[in-house]
Amino acid sequence: VFSDQVYPIVTLTATSTNSIIGCLASNSVVTLSCSVTNTNTSIMWLPNGVTTSTLNATSAGIYTVVVVDPVNGCSVTPQYTVDGGTTPLQNIDAGSSASIGCGNSTDTLNGTAGTNTNVSYSWAGPFVTSIQSGSNSANPIVTDIGTYTLTVTDNLTGCQNTDTIIVSQSNVTASFTATPTSGISPLDVVFTDGSIGATGFNWNFGDSGSSSTQNPNHTFTTGTYTVILTVTSGGCIDTASVVIIVEDGFTLEIPNVFTPNNDGSNDIFTIKSTGVKEISLQVFNRWGQKLYEFAGPKASWDGLTPQGGQVPEGTYFYFVKASGFDDTKIEKNGTVNLFR
Repeated sequence: VFSDQVYPIVTLTATSTNSIIGCLASNSVVTLSCSVTNTNTSIMWLPNGVTTSTLNATSAGIYTVVVVDPVNGCSVTPQYTVDGGTTPLQNIDAGSSASIGCGNSTDTLNGTAGTNTNVSYSWAGPFVTSIQSGSNSANPIVTDIGTYTLTVTDNLTGCQNTDTIIVSQSNVTASFTATPTSGISPLDVVFTDGSIGATGFNWNFGDSGSSSTQNPNHTFTTGTYTVILTVTSGGCIDTASVVIIVEDGFTLEIPNVFTPNNDGSNDIFTIKSTGVKEISLQVFNRWGQKLYEFAGPKASWDGLTPQGGQVPEGTYFYFVKASGFDDTKIEKNGTVNLFR
């Protein structure tokens, strides 16, 4: 009785030009070859179930070949590990939003490949010349606004993944409202900022007053003022302005005598007023004849007829109607003495 316990001698090799599975067409298949010195053996690849001496592996993993000598029943199960993979790279990040600041011509992007190692970077911008330097690094210097695409490649498998980032132009726009923009002195005005992108505020109220708060109040006396808001953000700056008109309170003062003798003193019958938006004046003689009529913001009479002649000394009658900027209305009538 003879003992036959000779096991098959098997050699596993990768006979393709590549031994790693990847995403590129050139390494999408790894060809494994099983070489057996014994004759009349049976071969089966696991987990594929292929019974030929070669196997085309299309995914990474452990491949086992079962070789059996049918005469003595001895078998061996050598293994071959195919490295690599076809899964796209995970956690590729082109960075958060970026902007080219005012006064600057470039910005630096910050791409990452997560936990992936042995990778290469490639950036593409909105224009061919958009990347000043570092197009094959994680941190390129860019010159244009627009969308930039980061492509990260696994140098072992050729698998890739991409992410994008939008580069904008930093800017600041000044804007504000004033409530109210006109009224009677003293006038308290509330300013409400409506600027975009501003971090610094400088108010010039036009009356030597100023403020650096975002939403100030300011009290104005009689006059016209141009309020200017200057806003900043980094190197960005912009301005906006509003005109504030403040009138005196509504008053009328009507004289009872004037002397149009061209001596430069009290020659004109003038109704002194403040805060008047509109005033009308009519002058009559004692017989009810209208000698003069005027409508406008200021009312006066020089003692002449509509034809330009001088009226004689005497007492004349006036009728005055006036409205103020606060919409108050006043009507007055009376007499004025004219002396030459």
